[in-house]
Amino acid sequence: MSYKSVAHYLLWKAGIRHLDPSVANMMIRCIDGVPYGVLNDWDLASVDGGPTDGRLECTGTRPFMALDLLTQKAVDGLVLRRYRHDLEGFVWTLPWICTQYDELSEFRPCHELLHWQSPSLSVAQGTKLAFAKSTITPLSGWEDTWLLAQKLVYHFVVNW
Repeated sequence: MSYKSVAHYLLWKAGIRHLDPSVANMMIRCIDGVPYGVLNDWDLASVDGGPTDGRLECTGTRPFMALDLLTQKAVDGLVLRRYRHDLEGFVWTLPWICTQYDELSEFRPCHELLHWQSPSLSVAQGTKLAFAKSTITPLSGWEDTWLLAQKLVYHFVVNW
């Protein structure tokens, strides 16, 4: 495993938290023909002990927020922000991409996922929970990734 694949985790362990994994905040870079992921837009990030220490902050891009963070308890600052919340955020990007971006990277809205963006926490959370049992299918070219996405989403839903 290269250092690039664990950078997010190492930063978290050092007290630097991104707090907003989303499709818009992830990029792919290539060095010598080898692709690797880059996490950008650190506007919502926090540093342990800093003025905006985000361990109890409920921030993020709604469709990709962990199920635990889509609760009133989290909004009230009663949910300690953990690494697994960012990890779950990365997982929610997979079905979003697989169902809405074709092989040319053109956005094709999947109406079943629209409610993930709801201003209502319970609606956003409920539709994400329901997704695990849905019959939504990926766009062409995402079939292999789709199987992984389904397994990972199922893991988070079952363990929620």
